[in-house]
Amino acid sequence: LHSQLGDTHLALQFLNRALNLNRKATNPLGEPYEHLEAASLVDLATAHSRTGQHAEGLKLLHQAVAIEERLYGRDHKNVADTLHNTAVVLKMLGREAEANKMFGRVLKNYRLHLAPDHPLIAMATHKMKPMQDW
Repeated sequence: LHSQLGDTHLALQFLNRALNLNRKATNPLGEPYEHLEAASLVDLATAHSRTGQHAEGLKLLHQAVAIEERLYGRDHKNVADTLHNTAVVLKMLGREAEANKMFGRVLKNYRLHLAPDHPLIAMATHKMKPMQDW
């Protein structure tokens, strides 16, 4: 919300706080809620990218992908969504080849879970084009 209102500094503070809390959160058996940590990492990465800090955002997205792959497996839709965000940041950093390879993986994953005419499939296909064509 703060990011949308233009106060990105405050948004980053709150998102960092949420990440730290989610890293400490455990279920009644004392096991960590790693899915909450992954979600917080994605939120924080998005905020960093919105402020032009794409390299920091990319680092956080890689951490989120690692957690999600461990929790859900490589072919889970949540993993594909985070990979999609990662590919977008790679494009922003000018790393087109890496981004397109990742969009290919996203597309393969989406096709496992979504109908052929789903908008996410069309979006991932479109984003495989050179950035100037977006």
